[in-house]
Amino acid sequence: MVGEFLREAADSDVAVAMVERDTLLARYPESRRTWLKFRGGWWSGANMFRLRGRRVLPLLDFWGRIERDRKKGLKIVAAFGPWLLVGALLRLFTIQQGVARAGLRFGLKAKVVPMSEPEACIDADKPVDIELIEAIFAARRQDAIGQPL
Repeated sequence: MVGEFLREAADSDVAVAMVERDTLLARYPESRRTWLKFRGGWWSGANMFRLRGRRVLPLLDFWGRIERDRKKGLKIVAAFGPWLLVGALLRLFTIQQGVARAGLRFGLKAKVVPMSEPEACIDADKPVDIELIEAIFAARRQDAIGQPL
Protein backbone atom coordinates (compact mmCIF):
# COMPACT_ATOMS: atom_id res chain seq x y z
CA MET A 1 0.00 0.00 0.00
CA VAL A 2 2.74 2.46 0.94
CA GLY A 3 4.79 1.35 -2.08
CA GLU A 4 1.84 2.03 -4.39
CA PHE A 5 1.48 5.51 -2.95
CA LEU A 6 5.18 6.37 -3.21
CA ARG A 7 5.44 5.12 -6.80
CA GLU A 8 2.42 7.11 -7.94
CA ALA A 9 3.43 10.24 -5.99
CA ALA A 10 7.04 10.32 -7.23
CA ASP A 11 6.55 13.07 -9.82
CA SER A 12 4.78 15.53 -7.51
CA ASP A 13 5.64 18.24 -5.02
CA VAL A 14 2.56 17.36 -2.99
CA ALA A 15 0.49 14.20 -3.12
CA VAL A 16 -2.40 12.93 -1.08
CA ALA A 17 -3.65 9.35 -1.02
CA MET A 18 -7.40 8.94 -1.40
CA VAL A 19 -9.88 6.12 -1.84
CA GLU A 20 -12.94 6.34 -4.07
CA ARG A 21 -16.18 5.45 -2.30
CA ASP A 22 -17.06 2.51 -4.57
CA THR A 23 -13.64 0.96 -3.84
CA LEU A 24 -14.23 1.06 -0.08
CA LEU A 25 -17.91 0.14 -0.01
CA ALA A 26 -17.46 -2.80 -2.39
CA ARG A 27 -15.44 -4.56 0.31
CA TYR A 28 -16.58 -2.81 3.51
CA PRO A 29 -20.14 -1.56 3.03
CA GLU A 30 -20.53 -0.89 6.76
CA SER A 31 -17.63 1.58 6.84
CA ARG A 32 -18.49 5.21 7.54
CA ARG A 33 -16.24 7.97 6.21
CA THR A 34 -16.24 11.66 5.38
CA TRP A 35 -16.64 11.93 1.59
CA LEU A 36 -15.74 14.71 -0.84
CA LYS A 37 -17.88 14.73 -3.98
CA PHE A 38 -16.28 15.70 -7.26
CA ARG A 39 -17.12 14.96 -10.86
CA GLY A 40 -16.58 11.26 -11.32
CA GLY A 41 -16.79 10.12 -7.73
CA TRP A 42 -16.82 10.53 -3.99
CA TRP A 43 -13.43 10.45 -2.26
CA SER A 44 -12.05 9.97 1.25
CA GLY A 45 -8.55 10.69 2.53
CA ALA A 46 -6.14 7.87 3.30
CA ASN A 47 -3.76 9.74 5.65
CA MET A 48 -0.72 9.38 3.40
CA PHE A 49 0.98 12.50 2.11
CA ARG A 50 4.08 13.33 0.12
CA LEU A 51 5.68 16.72 0.61
CA ARG A 52 8.83 17.43 -1.38
CA GLY A 53 11.26 20.20 -0.62
CA ARG A 54 11.12 23.57 1.04
CA ARG A 55 8.71 24.91 -1.58
CA VAL A 56 5.85 23.18 0.25
CA LEU A 57 6.37 25.21 3.46
CA PRO A 58 3.85 27.95 2.53
CA LEU A 59 1.27 25.24 1.82
CA LEU A 60 1.97 23.61 5.20
CA ASP A 61 1.52 26.96 6.93
CA PHE A 62 -1.77 27.48 5.07
CA TRP A 63 -2.96 23.96 5.95
CA GLY A 64 -2.14 24.59 9.61
CA ARG A 65 -4.64 27.45 9.58
CA ILE A 66 -7.49 25.55 7.89
CA GLU A 67 -6.93 21.97 9.13
CA ARG A 68 -9.51 22.29 11.91
CA ASP A 69 -12.19 22.24 9.18
CA ARG A 70 -10.87 19.07 7.48
CA LYS A 71 -14.21 17.28 8.00
CA LYS A 72 -16.04 20.12 6.19
CA GLY A 73 -15.08 19.53 2.59
CA LEU A 74 -16.58 22.66 1.07
CA LYS A 75 -15.02 24.89 3.71
CA ILE A 76 -11.59 23.46 2.90
CA VAL A 77 -12.18 23.89 -0.84
CA ALA A 78 -13.37 27.48 -0.28
CA ALA A 79 -10.11 28.30 1.52
CA PHE A 80 -8.28 27.72 -1.77
CA GLY A 81 -10.32 30.44 -3.47
CA PRO A 82 -13.73 31.21 -4.95
CA TRP A 83 -13.08 29.66 -8.37
CA LEU A 84 -12.13 26.34 -6.85
CA LEU A 85 -15.26 26.48 -4.67
CA VAL A 86 -17.54 27.24 -7.62
CA GLY A 87 -15.92 24.46 -9.61
CA ALA A 88 -16.42 22.02 -6.74
CA LEU A 89 -20.04 23.06 -6.16
CA LEU A 90 -20.88 22.67 -9.85
CA ARG A 91 -18.79 19.46 -10.16
CA LEU A 92 -16.82 21.03 -12.99
CA PHE A 93 -13.72 18.96 -12.38
CA THR A 94 -12.51 15.67 -10.94
CA ILE A 95 -10.73 15.51 -7.62
CA GLN A 96 -7.45 15.10 -9.48
CA GLN A 97 -8.11 18.33 -11.39
CA GLY A 98 -9.23 20.14 -8.22
CA VAL A 99 -6.13 19.16 -6.24
CA ALA A 100 -3.90 20.12 -9.17
CA ARG A 101 -5.56 23.55 -9.29
CA ALA A 102 -5.18 23.99 -5.53
CA GLY A 103 -1.48 23.18 -5.84
CA LEU A 104 -1.04 25.79 -8.56
CA ARG A 105 -2.09 28.44 -6.06
CA PHE A 106 1.23 27.69 -4.32
CA GLY A 107 3.25 27.03 -7.48
CA LEU A 108 3.31 23.29 -6.73
CA LYS A 109 2.58 20.16 -8.69
CA ALA A 110 -0.10 18.56 -6.52
CA LYS A 111 -1.90 15.32 -7.20
CA VAL A 112 -4.26 12.75 -5.77
CA VAL A 113 -3.05 9.17 -5.67
CA PRO A 114 -6.13 6.93 -5.97
CA MET A 115 -5.46 3.93 -3.77
CA SER A 116 -6.49 0.51 -5.02
CA GLU A 117 -6.75 -1.00 -1.53
CA PRO A 118 -9.81 0.18 0.37
CA GLU A 119 -8.14 -0.41 3.74
CA ALA A 120 -5.99 2.67 3.04
CA CYS A 121 -8.76 4.99 4.23
CA ILE A 122 -9.98 3.08 7.28
CA ASP A 123 -9.18 5.07 10.42
CA ALA A 124 -8.68 3.68 13.90
CA ASP A 125 -10.26 6.45 15.91
CA LYS A 126 -13.67 4.98 16.82
CA PRO A 127 -14.60 1.67 18.44
CA VAL A 128 -16.45 0.58 15.29
CA ASP A 129 -13.30 1.23 13.25
CA ILE A 130 -11.21 -0.85 15.65
CA GLU A 131 -13.71 -3.71 15.36
CA LEU A 132 -13.50 -3.56 11.57
CA ILE A 133 -9.69 -3.52 11.63
CA GLU A 134 -9.62 -6.49 14.01
CA ALA A 135 -11.97 -8.40 11.69
CA ILE A 136 -9.73 -7.58 8.70
CA PHE A 137 -6.64 -8.82 10.54
CA ALA A 138 -8.44 -11.97 11.71
CA ALA A 139 -9.54 -12.76 8.14
CA ARG A 140 -6.00 -12.19 6.85
CA ARG A 141 -4.57 -14.40 9.58
CA GLN A 142 -7.04 -17.12 8.64
CA ASP A 143 -6.15 -16.79 4.96
CA ALA A 144 -2.43 -16.92 5.78
CA ILE A 145 -2.63 -20.12 7.79
CA GLY A 146 -5.47 -21.66 5.80
CA GLN A 147 -7.41 -22.69 8.88
CA PRO A 148 -10.70 -21.53 10.33
CA LEU A 149 -10.58 -19.27 13.37
